[in-house]
Amino acid sequence: MAAEVSVVKPEQRGQLDTMPTLGMKREQAYFRDGAWVGVVHTAAGAISGWHHHGDYDTYVYLTSEEQVVEFGQDRVGLA
Repeated sequence: MAAEVSVVKPEQRGQLDTMPTLGMKREQAYFRDGAWVGVVHTAAGAISGWHHHGDYDTYVYLTSEEQVVEFGQDRVGLA
């Protein structure tokens, strides 16, 4: 049995303003059962405040430049 595939076009994504971060624009494509999928447009040099994603897994697909992601109990860095 093949898995269902959903295509969410840019104009179908919802704008998120619940936790604004200066220099970041968040758009939600999918949200259900412990999963959130979206797009975050980040200005150069923008830094998100330290936070967690609860029981959600986090996936990052970087399209240009570089990003630093700190994670885990001891704030391990990934560049």
